[in-house]
Amino acid sequence: MNFNKKALFHDQYCFERKTLEERSSKFGFSIMRMEIFIWDLELYLQIQSHMGKKIVLKGGAAAQFYLPIESQRTSIDIDMICFCSEDEIRNTISYIENHFAGDESLFKFRLHKPKEPKTNLPLLTYFIDVPSVCTDKELFQKPSGKQEIKVEFFY
Repeated sequence: MNFNKKALFHDQYCFERKTLEERSSKFGFSIMRMEIFIWDLELYLQIQSHMGKKIVLKGGAAAQFYLPIESQRTSIDIDMICFCSEDEIRNTISYIENHFAGDESLFKFRLHKPKEPKTNLPLLTYFIDVPSVCTDKELFQKPSGKQEIKVEFFY
């Protein structure tokens, strides 16, 4: 699986299996959850670099910045509040997709529309595939080589 590795904010070693195994052992999380968390942070930085102060984290990912390490729980998605239009969100997504230039489904945002939404709030939910070093046993959704991240914009 190919993508533009120069697009990453984090050093590539952060995504290597050895690094994730060391951090998993140190902090007591599964390698899959550590990998999702680092990709959450990476994607948030990508979004923030394009949207600036128009975007802020909310939910579990935001809480991690205030909790001591022993109380942390890794985040499995990115929930954000943004002060922008739908067009600005789409432009940001397009920028990230082009910036990473991933093959196949890598770094392609897929819009999720619930069949029976429980709210009329202005939410845009996307799923995005990112590279993974996890094995099939470690992943519970995707085949080896890909990890799925949920990204939600409340605007």
